[in-house]
Amino acid sequence: MMGRAAQDPGDTFALELALVTPAQQLREWYAGAADGHVAQYAVGVALPRQNETIDLVRTWVDEGMVVHLPQERDRHQRGRFCWRIRKLGRPSPSPCAAGHAGDCDATLAQLETVLAMVRRAASRGERCPSRSAIAAELGLKPSDRSRQRAGYLLRRLQAAGEIKLRKPPRGSQAGPVATILRGRGKGRSTKGEFAKGGV
Repeated sequence: MMGRAAQDPGDTFALELALVTPAQQLREWYAGAADGHVAQYAVGVALPRQNETIDLVRTWVDEGMVVHLPQERDRHQRGRFCWRIRKLGRPSPSPCAAGHAGDCDATLAQLETVLAMVRRAASRGERCPSRSAIAAELGLKPSDRSRQRAGYLLRRLQAAGEIKLRKPPRGSQAGPVATILRGRGKGRSTKGEFAKGGV
């Protein structure tokens, strides 16, 4: 099946480069679509660099929720192209191995979130998410305790063999370098230099 998510009069041109589906509309499509369903999320001459929908699609691709399909020419107007994605469905949470028998659902969900953040950073060549960034993503109030919680979750993922954390060189203000050890992005590392040893 084919969903055309960016073709009604309410849509707007982003930087006049492409007609892009509103992000909320694309989220609704994903929530209701069966695995394997295809949606066209943009049509035009080029995708805008800064756009909520484009960022959403990139995140979904990074997390293995959708896959990009080959770009096609618009059959209705010359010089324009169509961008489409196919829903893969949410993969089974890989950090289950990091879970302990007594963990509550909230802890397991936090482990999944942190692993997804690290995978995304590694795939984009960005630095490992800071403890403050992780705490914020988890909805925790800024505090030393929240940052300690974020560090604890990173160590749990390392202990489970999901990631490897390596300290930055002595005197560096940067965070650790994280390497994905299994699953999506295996072998990729976040940006940065590291010293010998772990965190």
